[in-house]
Amino acid sequence: MRKIRRMMQFAQKIPKGQIVSQLATQLTWSHIIEVLPVKDSLAVEFYLTMSSSGRWGRNRLRKEIDSMLFERTAIATKPDELIKKELADLRDDSNMSPDFDRANQKVAGNCQGIGC
Repeated sequence: MRKIRRMMQFAQKIPKGQIVSQLATQLTWSHIIEVLPVKDSLAVEFYLTMSSSGRWGRNRLRKEIDSMLFERTAIATKPDELIKKELADLRDDSNMSPDFDRANQKVAGNCQGIGC
């Protein structure tokens, strides 16, 4: 029963089946459970996309959510439609915009200089 409830929660958070079907082949159910407490649907999409493209494990995803990576990056200040487009581009062809690349570098601990 709990699993069904969580599936319903996730379906309400991410209503776009296309995103789910793309990510489902690369992420585990544990990844999905980790993003359920995240309130912002764009942040959920960001974390799932970054998990998939960066091949993050569940523990890494939890760490990035706890450290509020999405909120700490320049990505969060962009208009919603632009964020959605950049996330879709990243999922489709693994092309990272400069802001996503900076977020990825922050996570990897390779960020040096202004804007990181």
